Amino acid sequence: LTVANTNGTGVSGALATALKVNSGDRDVFDNVTFLGNKQTLQLQTANTTTYSRLYFSNAYVEGGQDMILGRAVAVFEDSTIHVLDQAGASITDSSISSAHPYGFLVTDSQIVTDGAAGSIHLGRPYPASTTSQAQVTVRDTELGAAINTAQPWKDWNATTPWTSARFSEYQNTGPGATVNANRPQLTDEQAAQYTK
Repeated sequence: LTVANTNGTGVSGALATALKVNSGDRDVFDNVTFLGNKQTLQLQTANTTTYSRLYFSNAYVEGGQDMILGRAVAVFEDSTIHVLDQAGASITDSSISSAHPYGFLVTDSQIVTDGAAGSIHLGRPYPASTTSQAQVTVRDTELGAAINTAQPWKDWNATTPWTSARFSEYQNTGPGATVNANRPQLTDEQAAQYTK
């Protein structure tokens, strides 16, 4: 199955979302291709306190700026995330409630990047509500060359810096992977808590 928005950036810069999930729990997307521009997947919940879980397996997700966003809990496993050449793009915009321990998990996957080296970020914290606190873990995943190795996580603005979020990595590989002070790493014990 392919779900595609072929409208480009749309009228007046409107976003070309391929799929928007507003509610539901334990939704499964297996072997599905999602094609969009900018916000390809909007993974929302019924309200800011609802806990909603989504599972993507063997998926192919293509898009640009903020391509996976929302306040749902989502796992991407054995999947390919293809980031188009949009300088400054962030792959994820998590706005999960601070009351929930988990947000987005990308595991055993590939992040394929177009564009210049250092031009793409893994994510930024989206302050959708006063209770939002982004949570994204990227683990055991091959990162493309355009991932910004020095600073893979991006500030939303001056009042919502990337350090206000719960961002982490674990045993990533590829040209976009490295370890430094701007790339929080899970310990082996912590990694055991961040699985599908």
